[in-house]
Amino acid sequence: MECGACRHIIEDGGLIKYAGCDNTFHYECCNIEKQVYFDEYVEKKQKWYCPSCTNITRRRNDSTPVGKRDIRSLQASQTDISNMSCDEKLQRSSRLKKSSNSASQHALRQKNSDSVTIEQIEALLDRKLSTFKIDVVQEVHTMVTKEFNHTINKLESDFTVATDFLQKGQDDLLKELEVANNKIKTLELERTTLKSNIESLDRRLMSVEKISRSHNVEIQMVPEKRHENLLNLIQKLYDTMNVTLDTNCICAVRRIAKINPKSDRLRNILLTLQTERQRDILLSALKRYNKTNHPNHLNSTYLGIEGEYRAIYVNEYLSSTTKKLYAEARKFAKDNSYKYVWVKYERVLRIID
Repeated sequence: MECGACRHIIEDGGLIKYAGCDNTFHYECCNIEKQVYFDEYVEKKQKWYCPSCTNITRRRNDSTPVGKRDIRSLQASQTDISNMSCDEKLQRSSRLKKSSNSASQHALRQKNSDSVTIEQIEALLDRKLSTFKIDVVQEVHTMVTKEFNHTINKLESDFTVATDFLQKGQDDLLKELEVANNKIKTLELERTTLKSNIESLDRRLMSVEKISRSHNVEIQMVPEKRHENLLNLIQKLYDTMNVTLDTNCICAVRRIAKINPKSDRLRNILLTLQTERQRDILLSALKRYNKTNHPNHLNSTYLGIEGEYRAIYVNEYLSSTTKKLYAEARKFAKDNSYKYVWVKYERVLRIID
């Protein structure tokens, strides 16, 4: 082989080679002492780097990796070798072979050492992978935790906004409800007041109606004819009951409309007198007449009315409310064995047998 520095042939046992490239050198050209080369060749081989493969800036413009001094020493060494005797050359060759064998054995041990190093590398890789795995898990955990916390914070913020909105709506509803309750209370108070006023007005109206009706007499079930003379009919009524009638005391006499227009009942005759006393005299005379002529009470034949026989009733002119009450009282009296039920001064009276 040729030395990459001095370009001379390298004899066996005197070379050094860089593991990263195919360049070979004399150990002298690499400034390695002879004893160091033979004792620590393997170690120097592992740590030594080829000068042409390094990035160290050269101080001179030459391609020699070593100085001229080293080349001269190498030439001197080669001169010494040429001046050696045969025995010396044999001894030197023997030493070189021993050194080569020692290097081979050392390389074999190094190979075995390399296999152990591979196992160590595998263990180191396992530790690195385990550490990397732990780091990845921690990083993923951190990332997931961060994302989870971000999501939780966002949800919490959204939930807070939603609850604030609902709370505001609830507060508004409570305010509206309070206003509505106040209005209801006001309306209830007004309703109570109006109800009281209406009841008071009803009582006053009933009192006024009672006063206005106190001069009236209602004659029921009198047959109705076209072009009838109601004043003559009233005169016959008074004559039948032997009561003197002063026509000046009659304010009005007329037939009144029926409560139910579809009813077949005859329209009643309303007689209006000047005073309440005149009304009471007429009603008292009717009671005496019916009592005296029992069971032939006042009827249409006594009044000179031709046609079907009809009983005639003369009563106070009652309001619609009192009429309903009087009807219910008569029904109740019949069901509960009351002997008499009548009305006087807008009051319903009874007698128990």
